[in-house]
Amino acid sequence: MIASLALAPLAHADTAPPAGTPETVTADNLPTWQTNGIVWSLTQSGGTVYAGGNFDHIRPPGTADGDPSQLTRSNLAAFNVATGQPTGFDHAVTGTAYSSTTNPGPECDSVGTNEWLCQAIFRVKAAPDGSALYFGGDFTHVDGEPRSRLAGVSLSTGQLDPAMTPDINGRVRGIAVSATTVYIGGDFTQVDGQTRTRLAALDRATGALLPWAPAADDTVRTLALSSDGSRVIVGGDFPHLNGSNENAIGAVDASTGALTTWNSRPIQSPNGSQFSGVTELVVVGPTVFGGAHGEGGGVFDGRFAVDTNTGTTQWKDTCLGATTTIAVQGGIVYSGSHAHDCSSMGGWSQTNPATYQRLLAETADSGGASKNKLLHWFPSVNTGPADSYYKQGPWAMANDDTYLWVAGEFTKVGGVDQQGLTRFAPKSVAPDINPPEAPFAAPVATNASKTSLKVSWDATWDRDNTATTYQLFRDDGTTPIYTTTVNTNFWTLPTLSFTDTGLVTGSSHYYRVKVADPFNNKRSSPYGDAVTVKCPWFICL
Repeated sequence: MIASLALAPLAHADTAPPAGTPETVTADNLPTWQTNGIVWSLTQSGGTVYAGGNFDHIRPPGTADGDPSQLTRSNLAAFNVATGQPTGFDHAVTGTAYSSTTNPGPECDSVGTNEWLCQAIFRVKAAPDGSALYFGGDFTHVDGEPRSRLAGVSLSTGQLDPAMTPDINGRVRGIAVSATTVYIGGDFTQVDGQTRTRLAALDRATGALLPWAPAADDTVRTLALSSDGSRVIVGGDFPHLNGSNENAIGAVDASTGALTTWNSRPIQSPNGSQFSGVTELVVVGPTVFGGAHGEGGGVFDGRFAVDTNTGTTQWKDTCLGATTTIAVQGGIVYSGSHAHDCSSMGGWSQTNPATYQRLLAETADSGGASKNKLLHWFPSVNTGPADSYYKQGPWAMANDDTYLWVAGEFTKVGGVDQQGLTRFAPKSVAPDINPPEAPFAAPVATNASKTSLKVSWDATWDRDNTATTYQLFRDDGTTPIYTTTVNTNFWTLPTLSFTDTGLVTGSSHYYRVKVADPFNNKRSSPYGDAVTVKCPWFICL
């Protein structure tokens, strides 16, 4: 009996990684309540995840929009991190027309640059001590009370903050919260009638506008505080910050707003209509991790890590495809994007039509190497409804170091209906239960000699494991005649083969193959056509 196979790719981290490599969460999503619209932002505090966006109802997993058990939630909702169930947290955020269609109407056309969809809530952020939740976007009222694009809620009493009532003349996109201050960024140019060029700060206790007034010359999309609270790290589409060439990312003093040291430029400067912008920032210890989007070819739109104290770039990945969100957990950077070419990181090359992966994982620490490492974690989410304008799929992530929540405009996860929200966890919490991918075609047998058949089949792959084990069965046998384990992924699928010897000339045989991941989740191929053993013409001629 003779076996042969194509060279398999090198192993990558997954839910059963080699020693010294971080273990990803599984690609098998957990039961989670859904929304009936887009979730733009998530934040986690204690045992609760808060979701903000454009939706007016939430419903149980496995149910359709309009289900009798759905609950009314107006653009803001809260869920138990560990169970995916909703909490009693309920505040009506209104004033921006909600619609599930591509373009809700002309009232939204002037909101920001090239923004077709009014975003009732664009950003939610919990205070570091868990005492309050702040949220910003395009809304005008909360619980019937006037609130101009920014509001706060006490998480201990559930009451709307009566002091946080600034009058803001443009969208709030980014929020960072310290013990005393709420920092905001976005598209605005005035707060409470005073000039604030896309950045401002408010006193948490009184709601008063503070003198802090750095300026960005284009959209600010995201804010983060350094771990010591001394700096506000600013990300967005701007080429200048405080008049200095701090393209797309920079840092300002949390007290004065003055520029602070920033020793590198992870984002290249604009080149005509081609530019990159920063969409998300997450601080973990001394490092700020970021995601970028790009307009035009040849621009950076992956993930990066920067020292928060010096601004020195630690690593940049080189996958292509705009990044919308990131989360850092267990030494891994998880991201939402429309990655379509990761060949420079050992992944797949550009295809036509493009092959997209909407969720990725990579090592958070470069380990002293020139770049970090792409990991084997590829859950399946779609881009959203057929009439979706953005068609990006994931837009937000949050985590508590066990559960990884993902939100966006998607309507399917793992091929199953699931809208707006989903979550993942390590195999210790969410056992790896899904088998390798379909389709898994029937093996093909051909004559090898007058007493043998060569059986060949194309390998498949698993979304969260590189190792796949194949068992070959002859006829209706229940004991495999051959077993082999290879490493596979969706862009490198070897053809495997085995020569079944010692057969009787003139006998007929058919075969099937079973494939399993390291946790014995199996998928079986169909039976192949029966083939009669005979001497091949090129041998017996």
